Amino acid sequence: MKISPSPPAPLPQGEGSQIPPYQSPPLPLPAGEGRTVSPVSTRSWGEGDAHLTDDIVWAALAEVMDPEIPVLSLVDLGVIRAVYLAGDQVTVTMTPTFSGCPALVEMQRLIKERLQALGASEATVNVVLAPPWSSDWINAEGRRKLKAFGLAPPPVHGGDVQIMLFDTVTCPRCDSDDVTVRNTFGSTLCRAIYYCNRCQDAFEQFKPL
Repeated sequence: MKISPSPPAPLPQGEGSQIPPYQSPPLPLPAGEGRTVSPVSTRSWGEGDAHLTDDIVWAALAEVMDPEIPVLSLVDLGVIRAVYLAGDQVTVTMTPTFSGCPALVEMQRLIKERLQALGASEATVNVVLAPPWSSDWINAEGRRKLKAFGLAPPPVHGGDVQIMLFDTVTCPRCDSDDVTVRNTFGSTLCRAIYYCNRCQDAFEQFKPL
């Protein structure tokens, strides 16, 4: 049995199937990298394969998309914090973007379904709220996908409140910083609506949190 924490750390030793206490990741986390994904195994597998490894599980989780921003996987978003394997039983630790996230139940369902399709006899998703999720945990690939999707990615702030409040927002379409905030709340609580004065198009920014 083994645990694949975030970021990767030496695997704990011991007997039995009891899940070890969740260890909070060190703070501050590397800028823009909430979790470093383990290299994906080159081994191929089929649905229902009962031989599970860290690499197989992380690769599968990277295919589970965020219900609210479908271009991002939950791994890109940084909400998946750790994976624990005990034979064909898998436990995933996740931190939602905020405690009242309306997509949390759907995320848990999608994770369980994907792991069960891999052959996990039991798939458990534990939710932890400390430390709270930060937009700094969105990885570099996730930020690239957000911009391509038309969402301005949040600045990497490292906990600096001034950066969170006053960092320049640029249009994801034309890269202009000549933008005006139109509404501090967009289609979801974690977005704000801006208007670009150059390309004259409205866009949303993923808020720094």
